[in-house]
Amino acid sequence: MAAVTTWFQIANIVGMVAILIVAAYLWRRWPRERGLVLPPALWALYGVVFYAFLLDGRLSGNAVLLWGAIHRAYAIYMVLAGLVALAAAAVLESMENDDAA
Repeated sequence: MAAVTTWFQIANIVGMVAILIVAAYLWRRWPRERGLVLPPALWALYGVVFYAFLLDGRLSGNAVLLWGAIHRAYAIYMVLAGLVALAAAAVLESMENDDAA
């Protein structure tokens, strides 16, 4: 089980590095939208640091629980913010369609 967990953690680091690369491109390409790029980029950066420390054995059991909980909480609030933004866009579109009728 530990080997599978380690491979998932390595895959997580690779995915988060990919997010950072895409975020860096978007940051340069669309400067006005940097506020939208920053939250996922910071989440990915935190994740890379967390997993690097974890795989290097620098975190105690309690530290792993805390760092992991912080990382998951950040993800939860990013997803929640995305859903709220989606709902707001849907409401605005619905209002525009009602005005056109």
